[in-house]
Amino acid sequence: MKKYLPGVMFLCSVMALCAQSRDDVTVYVAPVIGGIPEQQMFFAENFKMELMGANYAVVENQADSDYTMNLSITQDVEASYEDEYGQMTAEQIINVLTVSLMSTEEARELLQFSWAFETLEEMYEWNLHLIYQAMANVPFTKVTGVVDTNHWRNKWVYLRGSFDYPITFYAVNTEKNKSIFAQDNGQATDHARLAHEIRPFPGVTLGLEFQFLNWMSVEGNFQVSFGDPFGATFIPAIQVELKFPLKPSRHFMIEPYGVVSFPSTTESTTRQFPTYGLGGGMQLGVKGGEMGAFFVDVNYIHFMGDVVTANNYDSSRPYPQNLYWHRFSVGLGVGYKIGFVNRNKDDPGQVVTVAE
Repeated sequence: MKKYLPGVMFLCSVMALCAQSRDDVTVYVAPVIGGIPEQQMFFAENFKMELMGANYAVVENQADSDYTMNLSITQDVEASYEDEYGQMTAEQIINVLTVSLMSTEEARELLQFSWAFETLEEMYEWNLHLIYQAMANVPFTKVTGVVDTNHWRNKWVYLRGSFDYPITFYAVNTEKNKSIFAQDNGQATDHARLAHEIRPFPGVTLGLEFQFLNWMSVEGNFQVSFGDPFGATFIPAIQVELKFPLKPSRHFMIEPYGVVSFPSTTESTTRQFPTYGLGGGMQLGVKGGEMGAFFVDVNYIHFMGDVVTANNYDSSRPYPQNLYWHRFSVGLGVGYKIGFVNRNKDDPGQVVTVAE
């Protein structure tokens, strides 16, 4: 059975070596307790060298260490034996090395095991194995405490930018268009040729948000979108949003809001355009560092008044000259807002553990 022991121990050492070998883990080797001075010096120096050879950082000050390794030596009298003269010599005494690994910060023992030996010479072969056996219990990740603050969601001013994908609906004003089409040969059946139009086009929004209360803020932004009943048309808008931030977690926030939009159009064939629109939306934000948040924005806006366009459907039938539409939009945006100047500078934050 003994002849297989070295092979088994070697295999265990290789497995432990693969499990742990890190230079970001600091170890303090405490003075050896018990035994004779020669043994104390041997294990203290040898364990330090083997730890450094295994790529661990050995420190001389316990306060600077992540882990403390304690070594103690005792004699197993029951396992000792006498020579033919009834005397016990140093070579015949069975010594027991006890290895203990502690978390320095928590002052908590992680493990303890013992190893019997007769001579120091035989321990040259086993010291490295004992080190890997102990250090295999060190976590793969180093856990440290950091301060997590609320500053990201409590700034006085935010600069907001987003990519949007509003879907704009132009619904036929059936009453006005029907009365006009009735002038064409006295028939209203041509009204069926005029269909609702849906214009999904990408856009962008840039804005400034002022959070003057913990539960209320106001944002002014400039939005660029495209699309009228007949195609891609540049439509800028200035919007004012009144938000009501809800902060149920340190890592996300919900901002329902009401919005007033003041759009315009550059299309020459558009003869009348709504001066404003009213709506509401929801902004869902998640922490994006201590400065701001990533967010998703959804909203709905209904524009007051008709969009009046020239009749571009059929040049052979120029009447009626004007077409009337209701305009409303459903918006979706994804963006980031970065904040400036903390509102609650005295927020102590919360200490959380982070794996490095």
